[in-house]
Amino acid sequence: MIPRSEKKGKIGIIAGSGPEAGIDLWRKILDANRRLRGTNFHGDLDAPDVSIFSIPELGLSMNLEKNEDLVWTYLESNIRQLAQRVDIICIACHTLHYFDNRIIKLRLPSRYLSIVDSVTNYVRKSRISKLAILGACDVMELGRYSPYAALQNYVEIEKLDCRETHELVLRIKQLGSEDASLRPALEAMLAHLESETILLACTELSLVQVQAPTKRLIDATLLLANDVVKLSLSMRAQKLTK
Repeated sequence: MIPRSEKKGKIGIIAGSGPEAGIDLWRKILDANRRLRGTNFHGDLDAPDVSIFSIPELGLSMNLEKNEDLVWTYLESNIRQLAQRVDIICIACHTLHYFDNRIIKLRLPSRYLSIVDSVTNYVRKSRISKLAILGACDVMELGRYSPYAALQNYVEIEKLDCRETHELVLRIKQLGSEDASLRPALEAMLAHLESETILLACTELSLVQVQAPTKRLIDATLLLANDVVKLSLSMRAQKLTK
């Protein structure tokens, strides 16, 4: 058996915007690991090695125009620390991927996997021609602060007013994803969209259990979890063969 300190493929999650989103990503990583390992999964010792840094101040990212420098200060400090403990880093938030290029330039000693790459690869492989994006205003407006601005090069994106969705995200953060008022609000929002395919581009939206039989919902957190686990298992396999 390989001592814990020598295992490869350790996973690090940056959370806090919001903390529930970090729990959701962790759960989906656990599920993906169990599914991808199949009959080779026997219990606790085959679970992934995961560290989570949940930083409440990252919630300031809901207004990046006002808080950009402060958010980056918290993100950079914590991601540098986490990178010393893990082999793979991911972020349980869409808005914070605005900082992807800065994170890459840090030249961390661990691999950084971006939820934006997971989504872009899925959209291109699935040959999706049109979609709607729901999330915070910074993300939906596809301007300077949106990590999905480049997605317009591959797919037609339905133009939407972000204010209602932004307010719903804030309500989820305040009330918790299981509040009874949230599901009908999100389902009504989905029903009014022209696009059949909808990217839930806020990790809070992915927490609300909705029924939308006529829509194709892209759960980006699930896509990221699958990519993280595949890389983790690959790293562990390489270590075992050496």
